[in-house]
Amino acid sequence: MKLLLENWRKFTESSEDPELWGNCGMVAIAIYEEAERRGLDPMLAFVHNADIGPVIDGKLERDDENEISYGDYGLYHVAVSIGDDHYDDRGKIAREDLNFDNFGEEDEDYYVDKFYLNDALRDAIKRNTNWDKCPADFKERALEILDNDEDELTPNQKEFPERYGNCGMLALALIEEGIKRKNQGIEIAFVTATDEDEFLEADEPEIHHVAMWFNGKYYDDRGEISEDQLGDFSPLGLTSPEGAKPKAGRDYIVLTYEMENNQDLKLATDIVKNNTDWWKSCEEYMQRAEDFWEKVNNEAPLKETEVGHYDPDLGRYQMEEAPWQAVSGLIADIVMSMRRAGDELPSREELFNMVDHEPYTSYEEYKAARKKDMEGYANWFRDQRGWSK
Repeated sequence: MKLLLENWRKFTESSEDPELWGNCGMVAIAIYEEAERRGLDPMLAFVHNADIGPVIDGKLERDDENEISYGDYGLYHVAVSIGDDHYDDRGKIAREDLNFDNFGEEDEDYYVDKFYLNDALRDAIKRNTNWDKCPADFKERALEILDNDEDELTPNQKEFPERYGNCGMLALALIEEGIKRKNQGIEIAFVTATDEDEFLEADEPEIHHVAMWFNGKYYDDRGEISEDQLGDFSPLGLTSPEGAKPKAGRDYIVLTYEMENNQDLKLATDIVKNNTDWWKSCEEYMQRAEDFWEKVNNEAPLKETEVGHYDPDLGRYQMEEAPWQAVSGLIADIVMSMRRAGDELPSREELFNMVDHEPYTSYEEYKAARKKDMEGYANWFRDQRGWSK
């Protein structure tokens, strides 16, 4: 009878406030999925009375996982945890607000544990809550809840989010796309007041700004910037004159690290996520990153060398002229003429001897010069594009 009355109380309360009671799990899943899409590393917060052991990094021992995933227990509430913050249909809430209906004493009458979402936990929410809607029904609500966090942003963060808070995420997106396209020589630039010897080892290095360096140029939300502009967002040091512009070596230093592969990118991502006030994810900047590299790779002229150059009139890259090219042109004319006539083609050396082949005294000399330039041009072009051989 007691269980029946308890279930009836929950039913009547869920009818009055379904998104806080019966559908709290569905709201939580919607918030979780949107937060995950934004790269915010969310976890589900279960308020429950299941008899389980300790939860470590969102995971349980095998027996406990079976209990929480497949057992029947009192699931009083489900919310989402992102860092130290908690969210449910009410928006951002304090941790103590998880116990919104006096469930008793924590760790005696109920427990709060956090888990990463999986299919088994989806089923556990369905089995142990009085839901009558789906996560898709709360997608707009999830957007509203997470977007409301931006109300706490400063005016600069609202107007220029990629310069005040998300500069690191934009830089990481540019770097990730650049690595994907096999561009070589990409570096991440940290503007910091932390000593170079301590930066990678410090628990919380001070980071003022993050940008990308490539091919001799720095890039951030403003586009291509000078080295002096990197320090525009740095605070003045204690000994700096009031009203002065931040100065490298006095108020900040610039540390750059080469990003050759995804392992380097992961290290940089950890530094950015742990030490900048970001609230957007790299995924939100991927289209911008793709557009950036399309422009850089297709419009920027390549370096002049002895084997190739960019011809603006033709709009493409040309091999430098060499004597063997004229010889090859004459040979090609003979080959085309003989093919049209249906004649059998002679050997390449015979074709060479049929034309004016100055300055080459032999077919082998001509062939060696042609091969050297062709290989040199191909390697130069690959190097300029950042392509592998």
